Amino acid sequence: MTSGAPQPAGQRRAEQAVSTPAAPAAWREVALGLSAFGVYSVIASLDWPGREAAADREGRQILALERSLHIPLEVPLNEWLAQEPLLRVLANYEYAFTYVVSALILLGWLYRSRPETYRWARTSFLLMNALALACFAVYPVAPPRLLADAGFVDTVRLGHTWGSWGSPLVEHANQLAAMPSLHIGWAVWVSVVLACVSGAPRTPDRRRHHGHREPLPA
Repeated sequence: MTSGAPQPAGQRRAEQAVSTPAAPAAWREVALGLSAFGVYSVIASLDWPGREAAADREGRQILALERSLHIPLEVPLNEWLAQEPLLRVLANYEYAFTYVVSALILLGWLYRSRPETYRWARTSFLLMNALALACFAVYPVAPPRLLADAGFVDTVRLGHTWGSWGSPLVEHANQLAAMPSLHIGWAVWVSVVLACVSGAPRTPDRRRHHGHREPLPA
């Protein structure tokens, strides 16, 4: 038998809590984020005799590998972009901000709207960054712009891009962390999570349908 009698408000809230997992405590998530940033800051401040020389050597080895595979497209593209003022500025700011803004917006949206997805997405994000930080600590790599005589133009410094190296906002950023690239890593993470979300509909409240509640078993 079933009953169509209205349910008490407390019972309705309990059913919704069961059907939709609660988001983790906000203070705990903020603490996790600050801890990850603290680890990055510590690694960015690491220095030892020969670190810069090792980073230069590793950067040149990667560039030599590209050339041996006949894929040295970076220099001609870099030279072309350096001669295009508007595109150069747009590319500089896209490089400096898009990967951070998109990742933070996605995390915030998942936390608020899809807490069941937020948990594994946040964990995968932290794990990806932890692995990258470990690489930065033991395998410093200089980016192409810091390789003397490699033929690259530092378009970010040339354009005085606010929010990137050369500006006070990131004055202490780790510049010997070219591999793995967190710019690419964060962008790929955002794309993968969005693909997963688009293929997995949000867990609904199964007792709601177009504003009507299905009757409960008596």
